[in-house]
This record gives sequence, structure tokens and C-alpha cells, in this order.
Amino acid sequence: MGQPVLAVEVIAKDEKDYQKLGAALEILHLEDPILDFKWFKDEKEFHLKILGPIQTEVLKENLAQRWSIEAEFQPPKVIYKETPAKSAEGYVRYWMPKPCWAIMTFLIEPAPLGSGVSFTSKVRTSDISTKYINEVKRAIPWSLKQGIHGYEVTDLSITLLEGSEHTVHSNPGDFLLATPIGVLRGLENAGSDLLEPMYAFEIKADQDSLGPISSDLNQMYAQIDPPVFEGTQFTMTGRVAVALAMNYGIKFNASTSGKGRLKLTLVGYQKTVTTEEKIRGYKGVSPLDEAQWILHRRGAFKAEER
Repeated sequence: MGQPVLAVEVIAKDEKDYQKLGAALEILHLEDPILDFKWFKDEKEFHLKILGPIQTEVLKENLAQRWSIEAEFQPPKVIYKETPAKSAEGYVRYWMPKPCWAIMTFLIEPAPLGSGVSFTSKVRTSDISTKYINEVKRAIPWSLKQGIHGYEVTDLSITLLEGSEHTVHSNPGDFLLATPIGVLRGLENAGSDLLEPMYAFEIKADQDSLGPISSDLNQMYAQIDPPVFEGTQFTMTGRVAVALAMNYGIKFNASTSGKGRLKLTLVGYQKTVTTEEKIRGYKGVSPLDEAQWILHRRGAFKAEER
């Protein structure tokens, strides 16, 4: 499956193992970077990215055997992505407290599914010089790490429409600091749709289990291709949402008495309905909280994820 599409919180059963668990997860992350270990200090939470629910059992055993840590894994949550719902502008004026100056207006527009992120500047170099435009470009990827629903933002085009620098007060850091504010304001004004990860499935099983399997897939609102029959067996392909299919392996084994084959492969994303339980809070200091963001970026206090 390659790319993890599930996130899980890990908790030490014994409070005194909290620091030890953090150190162990850091080592596991170094051994397997896909786990993408995050330690949110303010919330005292440890988060990992996983490929499937079965992986939590392997990790649990690993922690017990290598570090003698009893850990609990919360139910996995799907990692959605965000995309703008419509076009909108985001304005930022960062000019206080001096010395600083970065004024910009961004246009945020939806782009085709799977197209990623594009950035264009329409500002004259007499208004914002190339060295500062380069800082804006550099800030775009981490401006989009968390959107207004708490997920990475993709499939959009960002245009810097207008702006200004100051010959005395501007420095490159001002444009690095201001870009996430302007971009996220644009996204907030546009509204954000959620994109959910999708599996392509391939099923091979005996024909007598076709009924129960078709029923399961229909309950998961799967997009099903017509089955292909060969002897006493059939092959079926299609697409299904990760959120609905992540635990299906257990039920599938029961339906086929362990004789069927189920292959799931991540194939991309599609728009889904945004509901309260899918949304997650912003981790760390949000650029939309402008005063705190400026303090944070200027080093008045540290609020890093790790």
C-alpha cells in the first residue's frame, strides 16, 4: 500500500513510561520513517502514521519486547486531505512591530483532483523583489501542512496578486512569516472540502461466496466492476473508501473461510462529505491566530510540534 493513510495515537498504560515511550517511538520512526512520529508536547500526545490496523499489533508487541512498555493504541483515524471549495483571496499586512514589512494578497483557487499545488506571482519586481518572492515560494509547502480542518491542503493554485516590500524595514524572514497567514486566510475565505483516500480492491474467491461479498461491498458503497468468472472462482475489482474498508479483511476471511484473496492498494483521493467527526483541531500555533503566530515565529516562545 506504500503511503500511510491512517493515524493512530499511542498511550503508555503506565504514566511513568511516558518519556520512555516517546524515546522508543523516536527509535521506531528512525528505523521506519513511514511511521512519521509526531510528539505534540502541549497535548502530551504521541501520534504515528500506519498502513493498516494490523500494524498496531506488531508495534504493540515490539514496544513490549524491546522496551518492556505496555502501550495502548487508540482506534486508527483516516488521514484526509483538504482542497479549496471555491476561489477566494487572502490578504496579509505584516508591518508591526517594526522592523518588518510584508504586504501581500493571494488568490486561492481549486485545481483538478490529483494535480497538487502550483504557485505563480503576478507582482512586479519593483513592488516585491525576486529574493522575497523566493521566500514566499519556500513558505508555500509548510503553509499547506494543515488547513482549516487540520489536514494537508492539496489540488489548488496559489497566485500572488499584489503586494509590497519596504526598502528599510523588509527582510526575507518577513515574507516567510507572512505567507502562511495570507494563504490560510484565503483558504478560510474559500472554504475547504475534504478528500478521502481510496483503495482499489482485487478479490479472488469461490463463486459460492459471491453473494455475501457483493453484499459487504454494497454496504461499503464500493464502486464495483462486473465480476469475471473462471471455473468455480470469480475475480472482482473496484474502488472503496479507506474509512469503510480498513477493517474489512477480517470479515472477508470469515466470508471465504480463509480461502479468498483480498488485495487493497491506495489509488488516490476523492471528495467526501465534511462532517464534525472527520475534522481535527490545528496542532501547534495556527497562522490564523495572527498575534500568537507572529510571537511564535519571532522566537518569543517555542511551540514546535516536537
